[in-house]
Amino acid sequence: DERRRLIEQDVWKAPPPPPPASAELLAALVGAALFPQVAYVEAPPSAKSGAPCPAPMVKLLVRQNQQQEGCSDAPEPAKASVHPSSVAAKIGGAAWHPKWPYAAFHERVLSTKVYARDVTPVPPLALPLLCGSAAELVDQDPGASSHKGGDHK
Repeated sequence: DERRRLIEQDVWKAPPPPPPASAELLAALVGAALFPQVAYVEAPPSAKSGAPCPAPMVKLLVRQNQQQEGCSDAPEPAKASVHPSSVAAKIGGAAWHPKWPYAAFHERVLSTKVYARDVTPVPPLALPLLCGSAAELVDQDPGASSHKGGDHK
């Protein structure tokens, strides 16, 4: 009856459950899973007041697929809007930058304009850590209003 004695002394209790995953970790894993469908978030402040831009003004700079579009050079990223059905469509400019400069998306669609559907914010270090050498990030000039030359391939 050694087993019964150990059970009564709480020696054989199951270990406690692991803590829940953080939102940042889940977003990083989604970004890695959807890679290379990752875009740079452009959320420029208002020119007059300097206030963060509203949610409809947030744009995603999406790298175009070179094979499908017949490009031999790396073209400038194409702009896309966050699809209205995406939860991220309600996130304004203040919430995106600087904490979430990238977004992963499921697909790019064209209706009245180019949209990215199923958009999820991605932490900046998720791409180089989880995607390895395939993710090449280039710092943006702090004075620039758009993403110039930064690879998010």
